[in-house]
Amino acid sequence: MSGFLSAIGVWVLAVVLAIGAHTVFATPEGAASPGGTAETGGTDASNPPDGDPGGIDAGDVNAASTAAQSDLANIGAQFAMYYAAWMEGDPTPVIMISGGRYLLNGEDIGRASDGVAITGQYARGPQDWCVQVTAAGVAENTYSYSSASGLTQGRC
Repeated sequence: MSGFLSAIGVWVLAVVLAIGAHTVFATPEGAASPGGTAETGGTDASNPPDGDPGGIDAGDVNAASTAAQSDLANIGAQFAMYYAAWMEGDPTPVIMISGGRYLLNGEDIGRASDGVAITGQYARGPQDWCVQVTAAGVAENTYSYSSASGLTQGRC
């Protein structure tokens, strides 16, 4: 049975990573890609794009956004693997940051990017969970990863 669960865990991880890779590196419609120019709505600080979060360089916002999405893809994959092997009576998964590391039920699952904070989570079962992070304290940099939708921009 454990070999079967391991095979399911590997399959779930592959699916989650495929979904996460597609979403993590996508540029939101209308947003500038890193390295853009002022004429194309890029990240030139002397001519910031509309909606610039006052005082924070647009390049920093893009980097924080990418870091948040990358961290969340890892967290989502870990939640999916946890629930793939989950049995009735196992503890509900809880994610936290301690010492710059993400902990899932006390187990280290990776480094937390600077400026990324866990801002919400719930876990009601294998098919109903969500984790939310915000990067650099910018509301537009709030992302969630749920069992239903995968990685998306916005709140749980």
